[in-house]
Amino acid sequence: MTDSLLETEYHYDSAIVSNNFDIYTFDLDLNGQLTSLYFSTDRMDINITSYRNAIISATFSGRLSLVNGSLDDYSRRGSI
Repeated sequence: MTDSLLETEYHYDSAIVSNNFDIYTFDLDLNGQLTSLYFSTDRMDINITSYRNAIISATFSGRLSLVNGSLDDYSRRGSI
């Protein structure tokens, strides 16, 4: 079994995800609050610095939205 992870930077935003739900799904549980790439300003960057023996070392940055409750609540856009 092989995979395609490389030691590089990966960038994802809501446009990539909304057009490819079957390929990309990113959800993060932050203290019991579900966040995701949902609104147009949402993004996530992952910089993989090392990948050996199925162990990943990386840094993460992003802007995610709370998706608990109504997804039409634009006041939650980019709140995490």
